[in-house]
Amino acid sequence: MYEVYIMNRPVFFQENTPTAEDVLVIREPGKSTLNNLPNLIRQHPELRGVVLLSEDPESRWMDFCYGYREILAAGCVVRNNQGGYLWI
Repeated sequence: MYEVYIMNRPVFFQENTPTAEDVLVIREPGKSTLNNLPNLIRQHPELRGVVLLSEDPESRWMDFCYGYREILAAGCVVRNNQGGYLWI
């Protein structure tokens, strides 16, 4: 299982169906769905998290990672183009 946080909400990549009721479950998400996760979470502030179910969570995780750029940082602040901050 893989886990990442988007806008302070957990996104899980896993094979098993979750038992929590306040999470959105998406089965076998495509690349377009993975790329649009931040917009989906932003549009639904009531969501406590997202579970991405797949028979191959590792492949879904790699698809997700290819849509983003890694920023290596240690104990610093990163500012994006919209003026948002990431505190590490």
